[in-house]
Amino acid sequence: MALNENMSMSEIFATYDTAKQNLAKSVEEVKNSGKHIAAIFCTYTPREVIHAAGAYSVSVCATGDAAVTEGEKYLPKNLCPLIKASYGLARAGKCPFVRNSDLVIGETTCDGKKKMYELMGEFKDIHVMHLPHVKNEKILELWREEVAKLKSRLEEKFGTTVNDDELREAIKIFNKERELMDKFQSFSKLVPPPLNGKELHQILYGNGFIFDKEEQIKDLEIIIKRLEEMVKNGESAVHKSAKRIIITGYPSGGMFDKIVPPIEEAGGVVVAF
Repeated sequence: MALNENMSMSEIFATYDTAKQNLAKSVEEVKNSGKHIAAIFCTYTPREVIHAAGAYSVSVCATGDAAVTEGEKYLPKNLCPLIKASYGLARAGKCPFVRNSDLVIGETTCDGKKKMYELMGEFKDIHVMHLPHVKNEKILELWREEVAKLKSRLEEKFGTTVNDDELREAIKIFNKERELMDKFQSFSKLVPPPLNGKELHQILYGNGFIFDKEEQIKDLEIIIKRLEEMVKNGESAVHKSAKRIIITGYPSGGMFDKIVPPIEEAGGVVVAF
C-alpha cells in the first residue's frame, strides 16, 4: 500500500479503501512471488513464529450474509454464523486468503471451530493449536509446547529452520507494531477524538492485510504523525458532547456496518473495538 509523509488523512483513508478493494489481487501477487502464506483464525496464533519461518500470516474469518448463506450449503443453519461464513467461502474456493494459503492454522477456541477444522482438513492442509481454557503454570507449559509444535510444523512445511535470533527479531518487529497500534488507538481517549468510529475501524481492519511488516510500521508512523498534527490544530469532526461507545464481543469486520453507523448517525462516537 505504502503511504507517503505528505498525505492528508483523507488521502490516507482513500488509499486504505483502494487497498481493501484489491485484497484478493494483493494476496495472489504475494503467492505468485513465491512467498508462503499461513491463514490464521485467531489472535492467539503466534504470528512471530510464522514470520520467523519466512511466511506471511493473514486472518481469514469471513463476514457477510452472502458468506453465511454459502456456508449453510454444507453446515447446519443453527451453527455460529462466523463458522458458516468462514467454512462456506473456503469450501467453495471463494476466499482468496484460504485459497492461496499453504497452511491453515486453527485453534480450539470453541467446539464449532474444532469441527470446522476437521471438515476443512479434507481440502486444505490444517494445523490445529490446542488453546488452554484455564490459567496456571502447568497450562503455560502446555501452551509453550503448542508453540514449539507450530514451529516444527512450519519448518517441515516450508523446508526451513527457525533459529533463536530469527525469533527474537520477529518478536521485536511485532512488538513495534503493537506499540504503534497502542499509540494509534490512544488518540481515542481524547475528547473529542480526532477520528470517529468508522475511521478508527478503517485503519484497524485494513492494518491486518498489509503483508510487508516494514511497510506496515512505516504507514502507522505516518498516520500517528498526521493525528498528532490534527490534535495540535484542534481538528476533529466529532462533537465534544458525543456519547462515547465501546464495541466488544464480536469480530469487528462482520458487524461493523450494522452497528457503528447507526450509533454515529445518532450523535455518538465509537472510541474502541
